[in-house]
Amino acid sequence: MAFRVLLQSKTLTIAQLIASPCRLFKVKGSSRWYLSYWHAGQEYRETTKTADFDAAKAMLKKKLEEMAAVRRGAEPFVDPKAKRVTVAQLLDALQSDYTLRKVKALSQAKAHMNAVRNGFGGWRAVEVTEDAVDRQIERWRAEQVADATINRRIQVLGQAFRFGQSRRQVVNVPTFRRLAEKNAREGFFGRAEFEQVVSKLPAYLQDIARFAYHTGWRRSEIIWLTAANVDLRAGELRIGDSKTGEGRVVPLRNEDGGLNAVGEIILRRLAARRVEDQVVPWLFHHNGKRIVDFRKAWTAACEAAGVTGRLFHDLRRTFCHDAAEAGTDYGNIMAWTGHKTTATFLRYRIRSLAGMRRAAERVAGFRDSQAPATVVSIAQAAQTRL
Repeated sequence: MAFRVLLQSKTLTIAQLIASPCRLFKVKGSSRWYLSYWHAGQEYRETTKTADFDAAKAMLKKKLEEMAAVRRGAEPFVDPKAKRVTVAQLLDALQSDYTLRKVKALSQAKAHMNAVRNGFGGWRAVEVTEDAVDRQIERWRAEQVADATINRRIQVLGQAFRFGQSRRQVVNVPTFRRLAEKNAREGFFGRAEFEQVVSKLPAYLQDIARFAYHTGWRRSEIIWLTAANVDLRAGELRIGDSKTGEGRVVPLRNEDGGLNAVGEIILRRLAARRVEDQVVPWLFHHNGKRIVDFRKAWTAACEAAGVTGRLFHDLRRTFCHDAAEAGTDYGNIMAWTGHKTTATFLRYRIRSLAGMRRAAERVAGFRDSQAPATVVSIAQAAQTRL
């Protein structure tokens, strides 16, 4: 390019720069130099952040070399606006997208986004590298954050970058590390432990715990249940949507027609809907108001029952464990709990000891049937008969 030849010359003048399609210029009221260049028929302008002409000329030369690499296909073109985009802006865009699409578990996603903001919010997206993310992972581990939680945070960061790329806010998406998750929780309740915790809960929370114990449903699914979800004539409890985006049906009666444990809870909750002079829609409520967050009450009940550290979600694991021990096949358990994939279900480390014993007995029986016949001599057989 003719301009490149001029740039290499020590006699380059301001007039020559202004006349070139790649040029330096000033704007009224500013002492700084700005550079202008073209790509794909569009002009781009950037500030050099300096009033020194020689320094600005060096920056323009560097920009020309970058554009030459872009034309050769050696480097991608990065829009100047993309260089200014921050991680916080990418997260804001992702959160807006989640809200528009009504993504499940939005509150959990926001919690992970807040953690990422604390680590990278003020960073420009182009500054986030694989090494920078690795250093942040080390800081989170030093804070005793579980590897599974770190993976969720990194996943959100990656989603923010990929969404930004789809909107042409960023060009490159770094390859982020994924940690091995060896911290799958194994919390289970024995029957006596569960009853002890329930006895320590406030009365309005006891049936929520019992319902979770007998169904393995998620807290977020239980607290949204209304009378409209109940069909007593059919003996069913239905939800049309869940975390996995699929509906679910749970029977309220046994095969003999009598109410099962879930049916008894639902019948009791239907009767408890009247509060003074009104009938509330929620099956589980506190003085007519829908129950939202009861983590403090749950933690206090567990401590009072002497089983500290247990989560409400452990009731879900307990149902899966007990159902497997009772010989229920995984497909039917997943139909109750709403697990969409076997891989997610098995993360609870559900292994039926009773089923394993039965399997061992079947293998032993099969091998016994395959045992070779014992061969003895005629003399030994005659001696045995005597």
